[in-house]
Amino acid sequence: MTQRQRKSRRRNRHGARSKVLLGFGVLATVCVIAVLSLAGYVLAIASTADLSELKPVDKGEISVVYAADGSRLGFVQSDVLRRVVPWREMPVDLRRATVAIEDERFYKHKGVDISAIVRAGIKNLESGETVQGGSTLTQQLVRALYIKEPERNFKRKIREAKLASELEEEHSKTWILENYLNSVPYGTVEGRTAIGAEAAAVTFFDKHAKDLDLDEAALLAGLTQAPSQYNPFRNPQAAIERRNDVLKKMLENGYISQAEYEVKKAQLLDRL
Repeated sequence: MTQRQRKSRRRNRHGARSKVLLGFGVLATVCVIAVLSLAGYVLAIASTADLSELKPVDKGEISVVYAADGSRLGFVQSDVLRRVVPWREMPVDLRRATVAIEDERFYKHKGVDISAIVRAGIKNLESGETVQGGSTLTQQLVRALYIKEPERNFKRKIREAKLASELEEEHSKTWILENYLNSVPYGTVEGRTAIGAEAAAVTFFDKHAKDLDLDEAALLAGLTQAPSQYNPFRNPQAAIERRNDVLKKMLENGYISQAEYEVKKAQLLDRL
C-alpha cells in the first residue's frame, strides 16, 4: 500500500468517526431538549394543582329521621349509602387489609410511590395491558375528594401526584386512611352504592364495620379496585379469589399468621 493510500484511509476513518460522534451529539441534544420539555410540561401542569384552592367533593351521608323524643324512626332513601365513622370504629383488620392490597408502602412514602409506579409500568408492559396501577392510597383519596369525573390521562396523574404530596404535608397517615375508608365506593347493590366501609359492611354483611371478621374485612378491602368485578353477590368466585389475594398480601406483610391465612382463605361466603 502506497503512502498516499494510507493517508486516504486515515482520512476516511477520521471522517467516519467524526460523523458518528456528531450523530451521538445530535441525539444527546435532542434527548436533553425532550427531557427539559417534559419537565417543563410537568411543572406547568403541577402548578395548576393547589390543595388550598380546592373544596372536597361532598359525598353525602344517610339522612336519619328522629322522633320528638330523640328515638330513631328510620332513614331517608337515597341512591348512595354512606355513614362516616370515626377511626376507633374502623377495625384493625380492615385498615391492614386495605394497606396490604392497595398500598403496602403507605407508611413509608410521602404521597407518591415511585417504585410502585415503575413496578406497575413493567407489569403492564409485560402483559400488554393495564393490569396494575401505581397510585397510592393518598392519590386515590385525592381522586375521590378533589377530582370530579377523573380521566385516565397523564395530565390527571400529574395533578393527582402534586395534590397527594400536599395532602401528606398537611395531614397524618391516620387522617388519610380514615378518610379513605370513609370515602371510596365499595360497590352497588340494587341500585344503591355503598360509599365507605360502614355502608359496605352493612350492605354485604348486615353488620357494622367495627364488627367485621378478618375474612370479611379482607373481602371489603379487595372491592375498591374493581367493585363490580369483585361484587360477591354477582361474582362470588371472583370475590373469594380476590379476598384470598388480600389475605396473602396480609400474610406477606406480617399482618396475619400462616395459620390465620389457611383458615380464612377456606372460609365460604355463607354469611352474605
